[in-house]
Amino acid sequence: MKKDKSTKRVRRLHEGRTDWAKIDALTNDQVLAAARADPDAQPTTKADWANAYHPNRIGKESITIRLDKDVIEWFRTKGDGYQTRINDALRRHIARRKAG
Repeated sequence: MKKDKSTKRVRRLHEGRTDWAKIDALTNDQVLAAARADPDAQPTTKADWANAYHPNRIGKESITIRLDKDVIEWFRTKGDGYQTRINDALRRHIARRKAG
């Protein structure tokens, strides 16, 4: 069976320039040392997560709610999951009000 040029091109694109033999030869300690030396791969701290949003999923209830068309359209333009995003926006609003 003859391979077409597009298959060869795709294979070449995925091969890249990574020296996998060199990577496979690294020990776990060497991999960890390389990760620690990479400024973009530093572990996160509690301070990094201090203001993170943590949704509290306690179950959902189906209701009918009337919202302005422009509000619904804005959330829909952000893609699938617009109802979840509306729910998250309401939850964040509640959290801010409870905080003072």
